[in-house]
Amino acid sequence: MLRISACVITKNEEKNIARCINSYKDIVDEIILVDTGSTDNTVEIAKSLGAKTYYYQWQNDFAAAKNYALSLAKGDWIIFLDADEFFAEGHCYNVKKYIALLHRDEKYDGICCRMANIEENGEIKIYIIHIRIFRNHPNIRYTNSIHEVIQKNSAPLKVLFVDKEDILIYHTGYSSEVGTTKAERNLKLLLESKEKGYFPSHFNGYMSDCYYVLKDWDKAIAYAQEYINGGSVFIGYDIKPYINLIESMIHRGDDTELVIEKIKEYIERFADNPTFYVYMADALYSNKKYTESFEFYEKAIELNEKYNGIEINLAVNKKYYIYYKMGYICYLRNDYENAFTYFMESLKDKKHFYPAFMLLFMLIKYNSVQEKIMLFNSIYDIQKEEDVSFLTKAFALLKDKDLLTYYEGIWIEKYDHKDLTVVYTLFANRFYKEAFAKFMEAYEDASDELRSITLASYILSGYDYSEHKVDGFKDEDRRFLKLMFNPGHKKVPEQFNSIYLNILRQIINIADDELLNRYLALAQFFEKPIWKDIFYMMIDNRMYTSALDLCNYLYSIKNEGTDVQIEENELIFYMGLCYFKMEKYFEAREMFNMAKDKGYKDNDLEEFMLWTQSYLRGILVY
Repeated sequence: MLRISACVITKNEEKNIARCINSYKDIVDEIILVDTGSTDNTVEIAKSLGAKTYYYQWQNDFAAAKNYALSLAKGDWIIFLDADEFFAEGHCYNVKKYIALLHRDEKYDGICCRMANIEENGEIKIYIIHIRIFRNHPNIRYTNSIHEVIQKNSAPLKVLFVDKEDILIYHTGYSSEVGTTKAERNLKLLLESKEKGYFPSHFNGYMSDCYYVLKDWDKAIAYAQEYINGGSVFIGYDIKPYINLIESMIHRGDDTELVIEKIKEYIERFADNPTFYVYMADALYSNKKYTESFEFYEKAIELNEKYNGIEINLAVNKKYYIYYKMGYICYLRNDYENAFTYFMESLKDKKHFYPAFMLLFMLIKYNSVQEKIMLFNSIYDIQKEEDVSFLTKAFALLKDKDLLTYYEGIWIEKYDHKDLTVVYTLFANRFYKEAFAKFMEAYEDASDELRSITLASYILSGYDYSEHKVDGFKDEDRRFLKLMFNPGHKKVPEQFNSIYLNILRQIINIADDELLNRYLALAQFFEKPIWKDIFYMMIDNRMYTSALDLCNYLYSIKNEGTDVQIEENELIFYMGLCYFKMEKYFEAREMFNMAKDKGYKDNDLEEFMLWTQSYLRGILVY
């Protein structure tokens, strides 16, 4: 009779061990748990689930600990998961099915399957391949004290690769805290192995991993390059050092053109893998080469649909992000029909992705209330609490009083929630004093968003700071208000820029032009001008006429000698951008040409000039 043993080594895994064991206990004949010194309830939990528990003195050697567990196993086949790993629901029965099929076939020693690494927020980060199921044979044992590998007579196992739809293993433990601890531990073991003279070339990749997690970008790059230069190919992992190198260059702040050149090299090596196409698209986008960027995002989507390779594919769970970026580029070039389509695709893949949601809202901002509700109800299910929660909080941020009132009503009626969204509704409907009083109740532990809207409520309430002191404000906010209510006496330090801009965002969202102009006038009193931030905030909110007025104002005061920290040619480009977004393409062309003549050289100028010409050709044709 075919018997299956499950093995696991542990140390302080009480949070994970039950989930691990429960994912396979129905198909195994015994569970072998080898503990290396837990001080929590790991062992007790395992025993309660039927595990045979043993103690092993830790020797800084993962292979030795795992081989000890193998020596205790009596089954014909082994399932060897780490404590923070578990089979997808129902997949253990497929494991048993595949083991039964292979048991009499000497061709295969084990089963290779995909593992999904899950981040703290529950999202799948990457898929990797691992051998976690294999025959129980004395010649099949683990090697390497760190990043242990299962081998047969010191050679790779002959394995059957199984699709993730049949067998999928989840791996948690990717919190930043846990990741750092593991990286420090693994780095120590790798360095010890190197001192002992055992350091195969692919270990350079592991070293790069450790230094990447520890944010030592220079060493992450150096060891990644050692791996690449070494010429070794570690199947299933080969792409990872290349990823480490690119991401470390980005984190280190390397010149974008240098990053692009590296990515080009890696696209040639991993031509069928979407990963580096996304990196290329992102790099080109950051370099304001939007048209090229779009083409690489498009290629990444195309490759992603058909990719079935065993190397890591970072694009597999980023469709929502890629579609969002494609939509945003279409949004920039006034291609609103395609922008709408891509934002919808983004939300189809990840419906609570706020950036795509926000821009989709901007596209239909001026539609009727009924049309907007119909659209969002087609995407979200008001019978699901998490969807109503997202919509209520999203419209609270956007300050759309009609939609906020509608979804908040459902939120309260269906799910009896009465949180701060009620107060956001007061704010959106311009009951500022009432909103302020309620916000102050939650102010002490407030997020930046809540803090800014509390201050906005106070300002909008019409209080005179000299007469209406508020004891509950933090010192920094009190100082900010004092400066705002006494403009001209003293320049506002740079540290208050973000507070000012966050409040401005709240005022923009409620669309009070008179108040907006009064508040905007205060921007001139800042030590470091923040006009660029204000301009792009207006553009993002489709306030193109206001943005153009701002540009004209800045142009006039600049000519009067006021330092606005924006070059004349850049200001002219911004004017062109306003005209472009207003679909006044003749005026836009004039401004873009003037900006170019005056020496504006950013890549976005070339992009907008090309798009402008295409629209003008279209206008002339028709």
